[in-house]
Amino acid sequence: MNRRVSENIYKVKFFAILSVICAHCSSVSANHSFMDNFVSYVLDSIGSVGVGIFLFISGYLFYDTRRTFKDFFTSKLKTIVIPWLFCGTAVYLYVKFRKGGLGITSWIKWISGVDTYLYYLTVLFMLYLLCYFIRKNKIAKYMIILFSVISNIFTSFGIFGVVSPYLNPFNFSFFFVLGLICSENNLIETVFDFSKKICVYTSLLYLIVVIILAYFDVCVTYFNYFYILIELLAIISAMGLSDLISVRRENAICDIGKLSFSIYLLHMPIAGIIANIFGRIDFFILTLIRPIIVLVITYMAIKLVLKVVQKTPFKSVVNILIGTR
Repeated sequence: MNRRVSENIYKVKFFAILSVICAHCSSVSANHSFMDNFVSYVLDSIGSVGVGIFLFISGYLFYDTRRTFKDFFTSKLKTIVIPWLFCGTAVYLYVKFRKGGLGITSWIKWISGVDTYLYYLTVLFMLYLLCYFIRKNKIAKYMIILFSVISNIFTSFGIFGVVSPYLNPFNFSFFFVLGLICSENNLIETVFDFSKKICVYTSLLYLIVVIILAYFDVCVTYFNYFYILIELLAIISAMGLSDLISVRRENAICDIGKLSFSIYLLHMPIAGIIANIFGRIDFFILTLIRPIIVLVITYMAIKLVLKVVQKTPFKSVVNILIGTR
């Protein structure tokens, strides 16, 4: 992977984690003004973009793994599962000590993503398992893409009501497999080039669609029958913006991209606090800047922790526990 691709992946991860945060701190009271609710709908729509980006990048990076099945999942135990369990449990305890409901069953549901933000990791692992042995089989990949489209359409009409739509890997496999195909055909630089050329148009079109829908009290959510098309538009826009933004690898945008996994795991309590405080004030500007504030506070807190343990024997342990590298 050359420097341009590496840096662009960090930058697109920055947009992805900002999107994820938008989804978790955008709610406002229905009694608030039209503008406050309008901004809330816009942020909700933007909030549906991040998971697709992360899965696309994960699929792209996954395709060329040379590790055996055992070695691959053993490595993920350290880099994903341990921080998933540690940070997920910490957030679980924070929530349950405040609201009640502690218990083994509720913890298992929380960690596995049943009605929680951790569903992404469960889906990611299911996609790793699903695609490990067929990732280089073209027919299988295109069949999964077809199943994903069908699954999203069926889910939008409530046909798959028995299974939580957030834990159905086929609802998200479209983006993961696109990453596999992109890697298989060495298309990543071509995709960045193409996205950059049309970035202005795709970004404007995406914003216009989101704004029009928000005006009519509609947001782009997962599993809408039109979701995949709008998500593709958003991903192309994010990739184009990432290539347009010229920053050094040490820049905060790239650094946030590098720390995006840790930010994802730890941002929820901060998102809840900021949403609670700002939600008491009916002012759309405050609603609009919530995601930035949550991102900055979470990022700075992680950087502070890393700086404190930098020269201690706990550095490597902390890096593993909170998912930093």
